[in-house]
Amino acid sequence: MILIMGRTCTGKDTLAKNLCKEMKKKMLVSYTTRPKRYTKENTHIFITPEESAKISDKVAVTEINGYEYFATKSQVRDSDVYIIDPNGLYELIKNCPDESFKIIYIDSDKDIAKNRATQRGDNPAKESVIFDRRYNSENKQFSDFESKYAVKDQISPNCKIIYRWHNDFTKGSCINAISDIVHILLKGEKELNENERFIETLKTQALSHGAELTVDYFIDVNHLYHYWYGGDVVRIKYKDYTFTISANGDVFASLINENGEEIARVKDKGNHGVFYDRMRSIINDDEQLTTLIAQDRIVFDYNNWWECFVNLPNGEFIDLMWDLDGYRIDEAIIEVLESMDQVIENLNT
Repeated sequence: MILIMGRTCTGKDTLAKNLCKEMKKKMLVSYTTRPKRYTKENTHIFITPEESAKISDKVAVTEINGYEYFATKSQVRDSDVYIIDPNGLYELIKNCPDESFKIIYIDSDKDIAKNRATQRGDNPAKESVIFDRRYNSENKQFSDFESKYAVKDQISPNCKIIYRWHNDFTKGSCINAISDIVHILLKGEKELNENERFIETLKTQALSHGAELTVDYFIDVNHLYHYWYGGDVVRIKYKDYTFTISANGDVFASLINENGEEIARVKDKGNHGVFYDRMRSIINDDEQLTTLIAQDRIVFDYNNWWECFVNLPNGEFIDLMWDLDGYRIDEAIIEVLESMDQVIENLNT
C-alpha cells in the first residue's frame, strides 16, 4: 500500500487523486467524526461519534482537535493509496504487520499552505482559523517524525519512505512528482520480486539444515554487504535455539568524487542502517561499492560487521562474541547454518 503523509494543506489529496488516476489505483477514503469543512468536501467518509462506536475493525486510529480519523482492516486490504499522519501510521504498522507500506512524504512552506487553505473553503476567515488550529494540533507528531526520519527512510521492516517531495505549488510541480513516483514504484515492484525470491532461497537453505529462517529487516538483493544494514536482520530457529544475525558497529563513511572532494557523508552511531538510506541512491549495488572502496573513493573511518547471538531454549541470551567472516548477509547465514550443531555442542559442554 502507498501511504501519503504531510502536514495539513501540503497537497496530499491532489497528489493521491492524480497518482490513483495515473496508475489506476484505488484510493482509501478514511472515516472521520469531524464535520465537513465545506459543502462539497468528499475527502473522508463523514460519520457521527455514535456511528463510529459501532465499527469494530478499526486500524490507524488518530485524533486531531477532538475528532477521530481511522480506516478499517477491510479498507486497507482492498485499497492501494491512503493518506495518513504519523500517529495513524504507527497504529497501522502495529495492526497490519503482514502488509507492506511505501510512504510518499510531502512538505511545503507553511505560509503558502495557509494561503491555499483560506481559498478552498466557503469562508476564508474561518478557514484561516481552522488551519492554525489543525496545524498546531498535529505539529508535535509531524515534528517528531521529521526529526526521527530526517535521513532515515526505513520505518519498520514492512514500511519505508520511498519519495520525499517539497511541494512549492508551482505549475508542473505535481506532474513532475507523479512522474518520479510512478518510475520509483514500477522499478520497486521489479526489485521487490527479486528480493522476495532471494529471501525464499534463504529460507529454503535453512530448511535443508532443519532450521526455520525469519527476516526481521528489509533485505535488498542489490545491497547485501553488512555496511548497508543496522541491528538484527535475520533469526534462525534450530532445535529450540534461536540464532540472531545482526549488523553491529558504527558506520562513519565519506564518498569522494574524482577531484578528491567529499560529496556525501554518513555518521551512524546507533546501528540504524543510515548508510543504506544515504548512499543507496548514489551507489547502485555491492559491485559498485567494492570498486569505490578499491579506488579509495569510499573511505570508512568506522565500519560494522556481521555478528551472531544465541538465545537458549529457556530464553537466556548468550553473547558468543561470534564475528562472522562473510561480507554479504547470505554468506553470514550459510556460516551460521553450517556451524549451529557445533555451537550447541560447545554450549552444552
